[in-house]
Amino acid sequence: MAAVGWVSALTALLRAGGLVRVALLHHVTWSGNSLCHVIGGRPFRTRRHDRATNLWPLALLSFCFFEPLGWVWDVRCPPVRLAARRA
Repeated sequence: MAAVGWVSALTALLRAGGLVRVALLHHVTWSGNSLCHVIGGRPFRTRRHDRATNLWPLALLSFCFFEPLGWVWDVRCPPVRLAARRA
């Protein structure tokens, strides 16, 4: 009977941890999107109805920390394309 209690406790811990992880992921994602739309800048022209903007502090975080940690991969930064868009 004690083993069933431990299994239930472990299952509850993993489920609660999963819910916290999902909630944190969604809040971070939505906060980043909100910040970019409210105070972000657009250093290049976009399509007519595209309201996407950039926020350099978030870009630094995602570019500098996520790639070395292995959270993102195949990061490409074509300087020629960025220069052409800014012109």
